Amino acid sequence: MSLALRCISLLLIGTICLAGAVAFAGGPAFAEAPAPSAASFALIVGSNATGPGQQELRYAEHDAAQMTTVLRDVGGYPAANVVTALHPDRAGLRAAVASLRERLQQHTARGEQAELLFYYSGHACADSSTARSRRRRPGTNATTASS
Repeated sequence: MSLALRCISLLLIGTICLAGAVAFAGGPAFAEAPAPSAASFALIVGSNATGPGQQELRYAEHDAAQMTTVLRDVGGYPAANVVTALHPDRAGLRAAVASLRERLQQHTARGEQAELLFYYSGHACADSSTARSRRRRPGTNATTASS
């Protein structure tokens, strides 16, 4: 066998061995253990409602409903962990938050990781004068600032 053929044969054998080693090393026997995944929760809120001087929104509630679908179908969020509130009143929104808070605390009490995604689609404030009065001022509590 000529020197050129030997070199090509050795090069080919080396390439095959290297490819095999790479494939073997990437297999399940050498894969790193996956990190523990956090339980995923979401609170999705949408409201087309208006305040003084505003027009009713057309798509805020639809967008929130679509976000719920995306999180469940594409994002892998368990349906039971996605709370959707469309056009909620204050009591309904507080109940949704309290429900999620309780479930998140249960996970953390067991030493498990949990994550919460909050999504809101709607108007921010009724008008600029209301926006100023609702901003939290130093020395005020959240109840006073938002009343």
